[in-house]
Amino acid sequence: MKSRKIMAVLLAASMAVGMFSLTACSKDDSKEKDSKKHERRNDDDEDEDDDDDEPDETKDEKPEETEKTEKPEETGDDGLLPMAPDGVFVNTVPVDYDRSGLDNETASAVDSALSYITYTGFSREGLIKQLTSPYGEDLDEELAVAAVDFLEDNNLVNWDDEAIECAEGYVTYLSVSRQAVYDYLCGDYGDGFTLEQADVAIQYVEENGIAHWDREAVEALKELLSYDIEMTYDETLEYLTSDWGGKFTEDEAVHAMDELGVK
Repeated sequence: MKSRKIMAVLLAASMAVGMFSLTACSKDDSKEKDSKKHERRNDDDEDEDDDDDEPDETKDEKPEETEKTEKPEETGDDGLLPMAPDGVFVNTVPVDYDRSGLDNETASAVDSALSYITYTGFSREGLIKQLTSPYGEDLDEELAVAAVDFLEDNNLVNWDDEAIECAEGYVTYLSVSRQAVYDYLCGDYGDGFTLEQADVAIQYVEENGIAHWDREAVEALKELLSYDIEMTYDETLEYLTSDWGGKFTEDEAVHAMDELGVK
């Protein structure tokens, strides 16, 4: 019983770290959406490099840019993305769209929504929560819903694709079971995707060789063994398969234990 309590604490801590690093399923290095997000910023950087050849007097004429870079970034404690710094979300719209018929306030909300889903993966529920959060855009819920509805009505978002991006992030950065990914995507405290969207995402990572659950179980067991906590064979098996543990199948857990020589 003591070992179980210790492992429950360790699991909670590791999951908290993992969820923090994957805020709203963010992926930093491999998604095409991320590269698009940086295109404008990279262009700006090139312009700044060209400015290095200008006389010092020209640089001194731009004090406002220095003030922007020194602006502190606000952070939240509710698992949401922080308030967007200049140049990341604000006025950074990834695609052009027909703004006719939209007032300025709604168009601005749509721009923000587009920027968020370009930066990372969101469900409809998660995106509305981000837009209305004081650590996001702090919009009225009615305006946030109108912006998300506009994305849907104009085919500017595909929730299946958003769910796939999140699933890829979980498998890439965490040692997770199939059931755990389901819980992250559509569980009571998950990302807010529907069961159908989660099914599409799970099927995608499996069919495209992104997720190998036996391998995930081995990695999860390696992490467990790194804590140097004495556990019997049965306790280790229970940890890997239980709802408070890894949620792997018994076959996956036994495979991992055999591969790592746990007796």
